[in-house]
Amino acid sequence: FFATAMNTDAIDAAGLTPIEPELAAIAGIANLDELATVLGRLRQTASGGLFGNFVFADQKQSDRNALYISQGGLSLPSKDYYFSEAFAKVREQFKEHVAKMFTLAGSTPEEAAAAADTLLSLETALAENAKTPVELRDRVANYNRLSYAELEQVLSNLPVLRVLRDAGLPLDRVDYVIAGQPKFLEGLNRLLAERPIGDWKTYLRYRVLIGASPALARPFEEEQFRFYS
Repeated sequence: FFATAMNTDAIDAAGLTPIEPELAAIAGIANLDELATVLGRLRQTASGGLFGNFVFADQKQSDRNALYISQGGLSLPSKDYYFSEAFAKVREQFKEHVAKMFTLAGSTPEEAAAAADTLLSLETALAENAKTPVELRDRVANYNRLSYAELEQVLSNLPVLRVLRDAGLPLDRVDYVIAGQPKFLEGLNRLLAERPIGDWKTYLRYRVLIGASPALARPFEEEQFRFYS
Protein backbone atom coordinates (compact mmCIF):
# COMPACT_ATOMS: atom_id res chain seq x y z
CA PHE A 1 0.00 0.00 0.00
CA PHE A 2 2.79 2.42 0.93
CA ALA A 3 4.70 1.69 -2.27
CA THR A 4 1.57 2.22 -4.34
CA ALA A 5 0.87 5.57 -2.70
CA MET A 6 4.47 6.69 -3.22
CA ASN A 7 4.61 5.65 -6.89
CA THR A 8 4.00 9.13 -8.25
CA ASP A 9 4.96 8.14 -11.80
CA ALA A 10 2.13 5.59 -11.90
CA ILE A 11 -0.28 8.04 -10.23
CA ASP A 12 0.52 10.72 -12.81
CA ALA A 13 0.16 8.24 -15.66
CA ALA A 14 -3.24 7.11 -14.40
CA GLY A 15 -4.73 10.59 -14.70
CA LEU A 16 -8.47 10.46 -14.02
CA THR A 17 -8.69 6.68 -14.33
CA PRO A 18 -9.20 6.05 -10.58
CA ILE A 19 -12.39 8.15 -10.49
CA GLU A 20 -13.78 7.43 -13.96
CA PRO A 21 -16.53 5.14 -12.56
CA GLU A 22 -17.79 7.95 -10.31
CA LEU A 23 -17.63 10.54 -13.09
CA ALA A 24 -19.47 8.19 -15.46
CA ALA A 25 -22.18 7.59 -12.87
CA ILE A 26 -22.65 11.34 -12.45
CA ALA A 27 -22.78 11.89 -16.20
CA GLY A 28 -25.58 9.33 -16.47
CA ILE A 29 -27.91 11.01 -13.91
CA ALA A 30 -31.25 11.90 -15.52
CA ASN A 31 -33.49 12.70 -12.54
CA LEU A 32 -33.54 13.19 -8.77
CA ASP A 33 -34.06 9.49 -8.08
CA GLU A 34 -30.87 8.66 -9.98
CA LEU A 35 -29.16 11.57 -8.24
CA ALA A 36 -30.01 9.94 -4.91
CA THR A 37 -28.57 6.61 -6.06
CA VAL A 38 -25.27 8.21 -7.05
CA LEU A 39 -25.22 10.39 -3.94
CA GLY A 40 -25.45 7.36 -1.68
CA ARG A 41 -22.56 5.75 -3.54
CA LEU A 42 -20.44 8.90 -3.31
CA ARG A 43 -21.06 9.32 0.40
CA GLN A 44 -19.13 6.10 0.97
CA THR A 45 -16.03 8.04 -0.12
CA ALA A 46 -17.00 11.25 1.74
CA SER A 47 -17.42 13.21 -1.50
CA GLY A 48 -21.20 13.28 -1.79
CA GLY A 49 -21.95 16.77 -0.52
CA LEU A 50 -25.38 18.49 -0.16
CA PHE A 51 -25.52 17.95 3.60
CA GLY A 52 -23.38 16.59 6.38
CA ASN A 53 -23.98 13.51 8.49
CA PHE A 54 -22.09 12.04 11.42
CA VAL A 55 -22.63 9.81 14.43
CA PHE A 56 -22.11 11.23 17.90
CA ALA A 57 -23.50 10.85 21.39
CA ASP A 58 -27.06 12.13 21.66
CA GLN A 59 -26.54 15.39 23.54
CA LYS A 60 -29.79 14.92 25.48
CA GLN A 61 -29.41 11.18 26.05
CA SER A 62 -25.71 10.50 26.29
CA ASP A 63 -25.95 6.74 26.85
CA ARG A 64 -26.71 6.25 23.15
CA ASN A 65 -25.26 7.37 19.86
CA ALA A 66 -27.38 9.31 17.41
CA LEU A 67 -27.25 10.20 13.72
CA TYR A 68 -26.82 13.92 13.13
CA ILE A 69 -27.78 15.64 9.87
CA SER A 70 -26.25 19.06 9.35
CA GLN A 71 -25.68 21.80 6.83
CA GLY A 72 -22.75 20.99 4.59
CA GLY A 73 -21.53 20.51 1.06
CA LEU A 74 -20.17 24.05 0.67
CA SER A 75 -16.71 24.58 -0.76
CA LEU A 76 -15.91 27.86 1.01
CA PRO A 77 -15.38 28.06 4.78
CA SER A 78 -18.56 29.82 5.92
CA LYS A 79 -21.70 31.66 4.85
CA ASP A 80 -19.96 35.05 4.80
CA TYR A 81 -17.66 33.93 2.01
CA TYR A 82 -20.65 33.77 -0.34
CA PHE A 83 -22.22 37.13 0.53
CA SER A 84 -19.77 39.55 2.16
CA GLU A 85 -18.09 42.14 -0.03
CA ALA A 86 -14.94 41.45 1.97
CA PHE A 87 -14.68 38.06 0.24
CA ALA A 88 -15.58 39.18 -3.31
CA LYS A 89 -12.00 38.54 -4.44
CA VAL A 90 -12.07 35.05 -2.93
CA ARG A 91 -15.24 34.24 -4.87
CA GLU A 92 -13.54 35.22 -8.13
CA GLN A 93 -10.50 33.16 -7.19
CA PHE A 94 -12.80 30.24 -6.40
CA LYS A 95 -14.35 30.42 -9.87
CA GLU A 96 -10.89 30.49 -11.44
CA HIS A 97 -9.93 27.45 -9.38
CA VAL A 98 -13.07 25.52 -10.33
CA ALA A 99 -12.57 26.33 -14.00
CA LYS A 100 -8.99 25.07 -13.76
CA MET A 101 -10.16 21.81 -12.16
CA PHE A 102 -12.73 21.21 -14.89
CA THR A 103 -10.21 22.08 -17.58
CA LEU A 104 -7.78 19.55 -16.13
CA ALA A 105 -10.63 17.02 -16.22
CA GLY A 106 -11.14 17.53 -19.96
CA SER A 107 -13.62 20.40 -20.32
CA THR A 108 -13.02 23.17 -22.82
CA PRO A 109 -12.18 26.57 -21.30
CA GLU A 110 -15.69 27.78 -22.18
CA GLU A 111 -17.34 24.74 -20.60
CA ALA A 112 -15.15 25.06 -17.52
CA ALA A 113 -15.96 28.76 -17.04
CA ALA A 114 -19.70 28.05 -17.36
CA ALA A 115 -19.41 25.19 -14.86
CA ALA A 116 -17.63 27.48 -12.39
CA ASP A 117 -20.44 30.05 -12.66
CA THR A 118 -23.01 27.31 -12.12
CA LEU A 119 -21.22 25.91 -9.09
CA LEU A 120 -20.83 29.25 -7.34
CA SER A 121 -24.46 30.14 -8.07
CA LEU A 122 -25.72 26.85 -6.66
CA GLU A 123 -23.52 26.96 -3.56
CA THR A 124 -24.55 30.56 -2.93
CA ALA A 125 -28.19 29.48 -3.00
CA LEU A 126 -27.38 26.69 -0.54
CA ALA A 127 -25.45 29.08 1.72
CA GLU A 128 -28.42 31.44 1.88
CA ASN A 129 -30.11 29.13 4.40
CA ALA A 130 -26.91 28.17 6.22
CA LYS A 131 -26.07 29.38 9.71
CA THR A 132 -23.04 31.49 10.50
CA PRO A 133 -20.21 30.14 12.68
CA VAL A 134 -21.57 32.09 15.65
CA GLU A 135 -25.08 30.64 15.16
CA LEU A 136 -23.61 27.15 14.94
CA ARG A 137 -22.37 27.49 18.53
CA ASP A 138 -25.92 27.53 19.93
CA ARG A 139 -26.29 23.91 21.02
CA VAL A 140 -29.98 24.23 21.89
CA ALA A 141 -30.95 25.77 18.55
CA ASN A 142 -28.90 23.14 16.72
CA TYR A 143 -30.63 20.19 18.39
CA ASN A 144 -33.79 19.28 16.49
CA ARG A 145 -34.91 15.68 16.91
CA LEU A 146 -36.83 14.34 13.91
CA SER A 147 -38.34 10.93 13.27
CA TYR A 148 -37.42 9.30 9.99
CA ALA A 149 -40.88 10.20 8.65
CA GLU A 150 -40.34 13.84 9.60
CA LEU A 151 -36.91 13.86 7.93
CA GLU A 152 -38.50 12.48 4.77
CA GLN A 153 -41.04 15.32 4.86
CA VAL A 154 -38.32 17.95 5.22
CA LEU A 155 -36.37 16.43 2.28
CA SER A 156 -39.40 15.28 0.30
CA ASN A 157 -37.66 15.76 -3.06
CA LEU A 158 -34.85 13.35 -2.17
CA PRO A 159 -35.19 9.74 -0.92
CA VAL A 160 -32.90 10.66 1.94
CA LEU A 161 -33.21 7.41 3.89
CA ARG A 162 -32.11 5.45 0.83
CA VAL A 163 -29.13 7.79 0.44
CA LEU A 164 -28.13 7.19 4.06
CA ARG A 165 -28.61 3.42 3.84
CA ASP A 166 -26.60 3.28 0.61
CA ALA A 167 -23.87 5.18 2.42
CA GLY A 168 -23.68 2.26 4.87
CA LEU A 169 -25.45 3.73 7.88
CA PRO A 170 -27.35 1.14 9.99
CA LEU A 171 -30.59 3.07 10.36
CA ASP A 172 -32.24 0.23 12.29
CA ARG A 173 -30.10 1.09 15.35
CA VAL A 174 -32.23 4.17 16.17
CA ASP A 175 -35.52 5.58 14.89
CA TYR A 176 -34.68 9.28 14.72
CA VAL A 177 -32.11 11.81 13.54
CA ILE A 178 -30.94 15.07 15.06
CA ALA A 179 -31.18 17.83 12.46
CA GLY A 180 -28.77 20.62 13.25
CA GLN A 181 -30.16 23.19 10.84
CA PRO A 182 -33.65 22.34 9.52
CA LYS A 183 -33.86 25.63 7.59
CA PHE A 184 -30.83 24.59 5.55
CA LEU A 185 -32.45 21.24 4.74
CA GLU A 186 -35.69 22.97 3.77
CA GLY A 187 -33.77 25.29 1.45
CA LEU A 188 -31.94 22.32 -0.05
CA ASN A 189 -35.27 20.60 -0.66
CA ARG A 190 -36.61 23.62 -2.57
CA LEU A 191 -33.44 23.89 -4.63
CA LEU A 192 -33.65 20.22 -5.59
CA ALA A 193 -36.99 20.98 -7.23
CA GLU A 194 -36.04 24.35 -8.70
CA ARG A 195 -32.58 23.76 -10.14
CA PRO A 196 -32.05 21.73 -13.34
CA ILE A 197 -30.49 18.33 -12.93
CA GLY A 198 -27.45 19.52 -14.88
CA ASP A 199 -26.55 21.94 -12.07
CA TRP A 200 -26.44 19.10 -9.55
CA LYS A 201 -24.31 17.00 -11.90
CA THR A 202 -21.82 19.88 -12.14
CA TYR A 203 -21.86 20.15 -8.35
CA LEU A 204 -21.22 16.43 -7.81
CA ARG A 205 -18.53 16.32 -10.45
CA TYR A 206 -16.60 19.01 -8.64
CA ARG A 207 -17.10 17.27 -5.29
CA VAL A 208 -15.56 14.08 -6.69
CA LEU A 209 -12.68 15.94 -8.35
CA ILE A 210 -11.76 17.98 -5.31
CA GLY A 211 -12.20 15.08 -2.90
CA ALA A 212 -9.90 12.83 -4.90
CA SER A 213 -7.35 15.47 -5.92
CA PRO A 214 -4.79 14.78 -3.15
CA ALA A 215 -4.47 11.22 -4.48
CA LEU A 216 -4.67 12.00 -8.20
CA ALA A 217 -2.06 13.09 -10.74
CA ARG A 218 0.20 16.02 -9.84
CA PRO A 219 -1.76 18.78 -11.69
CA PHE A 220 -4.91 17.99 -9.68
CA GLU A 221 -3.04 17.73 -6.41
CA GLU A 222 -1.19 21.00 -6.98
CA GLU A 223 -4.31 22.94 -7.99
CA GLN A 224 -6.24 21.67 -4.98
CA PHE A 225 -3.40 22.69 -2.66
CA ARG A 226 -2.86 26.04 -4.43
CA PHE A 227 -6.41 27.21 -3.75
CA TYR A 228 -7.32 25.55 -0.46
CA SER A 229 -3.95 26.05 1.21
